[in-house]
Amino acid sequence: MAVSSNTILGKYRILREIARSNDIVYEAIDPTMARRVAVKELQLPPHLAGAQKRERIERFYREAKAAGTLSHRNIVTIHDVGQENDRHFLVMEYLEGQSLRDILQMQGALPLKETVEITLQLCDALAYAHSRGVVHRDVKPDNIHILPGGVIKLTDFGIARITAEPSITSHGQVFGTPSYMSPEQVASHTVDHRTDLFSMGITLYEMLTGRKPFQGDSVITITYNIMNVQPTMPVGVPAALQQILQRALAKDPNLRYQNAAAMATDLRAEKFALTAAPTAPAVPAQPSAPAARPAPLTFAAGSGGTLDTGTVPSEISGIPASLPTPGQPGSGPMPQPQAVSGYTPPPVGLGYAKPPAPFAPASVPSAAAPASGAVVTPPPFMTTVSHEPAPTPRPPAWQVPAAAEKYFTLVLPIIGLLALMALLVWGVRVVVVSLQNHSHRAESSTFVQKATNALHQGKYPEAAKDYALAEAAAPVGSEEAKSARDGQSQAYTALGLDSAHANDLSGAQTALEKAASLNSRNAAAWDNLGNIRWQIGSSAQAFDAWEKALQADPTSVSGTEARQNAGHHYMDLAQRAGSTGSLQQARTYWQRVAEIEPGSDDAFKATQALTRTADTANPPR
Repeated sequence: MAVSSNTILGKYRILREIARSNDIVYEAIDPTMARRVAVKELQLPPHLAGAQKRERIERFYREAKAAGTLSHRNIVTIHDVGQENDRHFLVMEYLEGQSLRDILQMQGALPLKETVEITLQLCDALAYAHSRGVVHRDVKPDNIHILPGGVIKLTDFGIARITAEPSITSHGQVFGTPSYMSPEQVASHTVDHRTDLFSMGITLYEMLTGRKPFQGDSVITITYNIMNVQPTMPVGVPAALQQILQRALAKDPNLRYQNAAAMATDLRAEKFALTAAPTAPAVPAQPSAPAARPAPLTFAAGSGGTLDTGTVPSEISGIPASLPTPGQPGSGPMPQPQAVSGYTPPPVGLGYAKPPAPFAPASVPSAAAPASGAVVTPPPFMTTVSHEPAPTPRPPAWQVPAAAEKYFTLVLPIIGLLALMALLVWGVRVVVVSLQNHSHRAESSTFVQKATNALHQGKYPEAAKDYALAEAAAPVGSEEAKSARDGQSQAYTALGLDSAHANDLSGAQTALEKAASLNSRNAAAWDNLGNIRWQIGSSAQAFDAWEKALQADPTSVSGTEARQNAGHHYMDLAQRAGSTGSLQQARTYWQRVAEIEPGSDDAFKATQALTRTADTANPPR
């Protein structure tokens, strides 16, 4: 049917046709919500009539019911289902990006980390659907959509089966795509959720290799290979990932993974192994070359121990520049003081002179008595003589005593030797510490490998113990220690999920709390801890865990699921509060939904409820 922008189906304005297979998918506008949606219209062949036509219509609505009961980040959201005359349609979220099939056709095999991440999200989607009793039965790259941010969406529940309801498939009917069918589907046996895990194994194989594991030139050849041939494991793929493939592709459903969560646990361990490979040991730091020793002080030849300091400026020495120095050519004899009876001038030279004897008047030569009234003039030298002891002369500031010279001569080499010894000790210590760190890293790496193997084998307590030993062996504060601690958190997360699947909710809560305490940014631990707490009735603690998952990693799969869980359960609490007349409490919950999940359907409903009850909650005065 040709479409135009004026074509209306139900209340939806059709923009264009975007896909056609058994049904037709249009891009459309929802005028009520002013949002873009995808409208899938049932195509009924003209020859169908009676029971076949009724079964086809019933199957179409089964898809709407199967997907419509599921609210998960990795599953396409169904908004509406309707009928207009003889036209049947369902309305779902519009998906940007492209299908995994388109990506594989353009790129071929995908990188390991990208492959593991896509498969992990697919595991999460199937685990959720299976827990709600929905088996997809047509898992393949065509029905896996990759959004621009890397989030996957599982689509097309057209042949999904709701296990709690009677089957509408007649005996002997086969539904699915031949290359992605499980052996039990090929044999037309009753299928359960494990058929989706086989199909997921085929999809994983195709992402790793760029080709399907079961090939043939006809449907008969392909189905024969599915039933009887074990595919060759891809070359260059880690052994642990090959083991995951072999288990997922087991012919006997009892030998496969028994649930998607178990497969996801092994994949998360492999993801951790890919991202937390031990780093190469650091190269020991080489000690720097010792600093050059300062040149020792030198003495002028023949100076008798006098320190040779060169010419000293007059402003420092205090000696006038014009004063000739003894011993210099052309210099006259050093002026000598006049001899004074009873006084000996201090000697000139190095060191300090002994203090002169005190002045005694009796030592002055006697003279004739002066006439009475005459003025007595003392001899010239008497004007410079004091009754106080003469001051001790000091050597010029620029001269160093001989004792100090000897002191420096002995001390400086010792200081240099001590500095050299300290430098050598430091260098030896650096080398020793580097060698110790290298040894510790090697020991830590050995424990990490043991822990990773234990994690792959489902021995989660053993894995947690080995990761703890790896952290203890690694250098304190190193990247290896942090990586081992994160691995320990992953192991406890897996242990918690395993306990939850065994209905040991108390054990699951303990393990998940341990995982979150080891790594506060482990969003998966917080999200699952919130689920466990909600199941045991600790609703306040559940919301606390979900909000911590949002704080840890809001853009991850677990962070987004925590957001959806919190929003969904706040809506439940709001409805309960509203039904009991606690309108103000209900409005508090609606407000929380709008804050946590902006732009979601729950947030839209919560906003409408807040608007509708605004006048009731705040009556005019």
